[in-house]
Amino acid sequence: MRIAIGELKETQDHLARACEDKYISTEAFDEMSTLANRSIGASVKFVEYLETSGDDWKKGYQAARRKPPKGNGRPAPAKTGRDDPGSERTEN
Repeated sequence: MRIAIGELKETQDHLARACEDKYISTEAFDEMSTLANRSIGASVKFVEYLETSGDDWKKGYQAARRKPPKGNGRPAPAKTGRDDPGSERTEN
């Protein structure tokens, strides 16, 4: 997550440079900069949460990843009634 935060800050630098060089409008810069700021804020708060929750979140996460998938991992085929020989209708 810390790497992602650094990448977001780098993106902000690129946005500022693009605005200075007139590649994007001031309005576009403001909009994208706001999104980047919100993303950084959310990421920082998530890192703080993970740090304060200790190892408990990691244990639950790892346990959930270890559970084998149900069945063979493929979705069950849809039942249309056509494949079932007992579902044929006879008209009277």
